Amino acid sequence: MRRQILRRFRKRLGLQGVVGPAWVAALLLWPGSAPGAERQRLHGHVPPGVARLKPVGRLPATDRLDLILGLPLRHREELNVLLEQIYDPTSTNFHRYLTSQQFAEKFGPAEQDYLGLMAFARTNGFEAQDS
Repeated sequence: MRRQILRRFRKRLGLQGVVGPAWVAALLLWPGSAPGAERQRLHGHVPPGVARLKPVGRLPATDRLDLILGLPLRHREELNVLLEQIYDPTSTNFHRYLTSQQFAEKFGPAEQDYLGLMAFARTNGFEAQDS
């Protein structure tokens, strides 16, 4: 079920080629908010070079802006411990790597996280790209 939702989510947003969406920064600084919605600013998500730029105006409503929305990894501390063990020759987990499926199940965003992101996107006026 989780895989189907992820595939459908990637396809609807045109993200079929995106691997590991948890590694993608959440670009939620949308210039045009949904009617009545308060503008949100996420601190620490804008690269320093971009943060120094001055806005020159709003993007015309007829222009298309492609965004990728990402979700953070879960259980970060546990992941850090596992990574240390994988590279520690004295550990029983030395060189015992996870498959991509195991990694996604253990550390990737949960199904409800994807559903929440989709609900957020719809509520705030984002439109999915049909492929």
